[in-house]
Amino acid sequence: MRLAIINDEPSQDIEQAAATTARLGFDGLEIRSSDGVAPQRMDDAALARIRATVARHGLRVAGFDPPALKCELPRTAAETD
Repeated sequence: MRLAIINDEPSQDIEQAAATTARLGFDGLEIRSSDGVAPQRMDDAALARIRATVARHGLRVAGFDPPALKCELPRTAAETD
């Protein structure tokens, strides 16, 4: 099993988050937001920068953590009866 932490726990700055994560001995980062932007809102350049920064610190991107299920989801008529 590889251990990862959510990147914005140590910092919104991906460089600082990656450096801290590597120093603490973790294997990767789960990306929740960077510079105040959620992963599903990032453009290709931002995602590439994150990937390169994480790799430069010897880490892997463990996954993305978008804000799913943080709001009420639409319900079907059968679910509301």
